[in-house]
Amino acid sequence: MIKYITLFSTVLLITAEFSSIPESINELAFQLQHVLPETNGNTLFSPLSAHIALILCHQGSSGMTRKILEDVLLLPSDLLEIAAEYKDILGRFNDNQDDVSLSIANGIYLKMHYNLNAEYKDILERFNDNQDDVSLSIANGIYLKMHYNLKSQFEEVAREYFKANIENVDFTKSSLITKQINDWVSTRTKQKIQDIIQESSLTEDTRVVLVNAVYFKGSWAHPFKMHETRKDKFYISDSETVDCQMMQTSGDFYYSESPLLDMKILKMPYVDKDISFVIVLPIMAKSLKKIETKLTAKKNLMTLVKDMNSENVEVHLPRFKLETNIDLRQPLQDVKNMFQ
Repeated sequence: MIKYITLFSTVLLITAEFSSIPESINELAFQLQHVLPETNGNTLFSPLSAHIALILCHQGSSGMTRKILEDVLLLPSDLLEIAAEYKDILGRFNDNQDDVSLSIANGIYLKMHYNLNAEYKDILERFNDNQDDVSLSIANGIYLKMHYNLKSQFEEVAREYFKANIENVDFTKSSLITKQINDWVSTRTKQKIQDIIQESSLTEDTRVVLVNAVYFKGSWAHPFKMHETRKDKFYISDSETVDCQMMQTSGDFYYSESPLLDMKILKMPYVDKDISFVIVLPIMAKSLKKIETKLTAKKNLMTLVKDMNSENVEVHLPRFKLETNIDLRQPLQDVKNMFQ
């Protein structure tokens, strides 16, 4: 039986075979989804990028701050386990293959004392792939005031395991440092992300700047046929539609639905089958707002993912472009408050 599904909302889930890191990243994603500012448009953020930066911050923290980060990130007591997992995940995508490319860069500019462990190295090396059909480039930077020194142990681990670019910056030269940060991010994301920060963001009182940038381009395992793309209606509320270019494809996809949650869910794989695009569709409602509270309940979405079975599905997906720049300072503060 062919099922019909049209995109309403997408959620990125990491479901790799690694135990600690995917759970930790997904947990952060759901927490941020709860506290991100509401908008009338689309919301796009990278929990992987934020997670890498927060793991690095965790290593330089102590006391209550460290405990809060451990709670937020669901870190195991054995942080060597985390480091080992990230080393494997990132290393896997560092093979310069033809079908997948993922570049992740970490820039650390800081004063804190760190005791980094090894798991992230594997993840970073696994994702830094530079392939043709799937491209994911991530830049993470922590920029800190001049004359702050790293402990040699942390610097060694940060460079070796987290692929970190480490230096100090002079925030009094705001124009120069703005260009430095933007040029670094642009280079690490293949010139796809530029001007990630504005000069007005930096002052002589700035101590730390945390930057995350992600660029992703993928080739579908089941490509859409150009000649089948046609103008159609896309619902943005129960009563409001917009015209869009609707792409179409069909094939065997992992699919499940829950009348109780009023959701259908579909997983569309890219050429690298470890990377997938997860689509959520209301069954009865035509407005995403009616199912948003159910989406933010992690167990609901993860249950649907777990219950997926391979079925023949006809997919209608609007052609779209998303670009956003999110200041995570307040959302991360709100996440922290959830644990106080």
